[in-house]
Amino acid sequence: MSQSSDDANRRRADRLPLREPVRLRGDGRLSHSRGLAMNLSSTGLFVAADDPGEIGDRVRCELSCVPKTPIDVACRVVWVRHDDHP
Repeated sequence: MSQSSDDANRRRADRLPLREPVRLRGDGRLSHSRGLAMNLSSTGLFVAADDPGEIGDRVRCELSCVPKTPIDVACRVVWVRHDDHP
């Protein structure tokens, strides 16, 4: 099975480790959730959250890395791992 160039490029981006709290907001099922940003790259953000939403959900992610100046970005859930499954 071959990978698309987007898939291959996505994994080539350098990741910056983080441990920053985030607030997730979205329409529908995921109305409000909190999580922890674990890493950041030029192609995405990995957030550990108790309620991550479903693949395809569009959410707003508010990072508070800089005091008094939160960064609010539009995101889409592209991957979900449930730790309750072995």
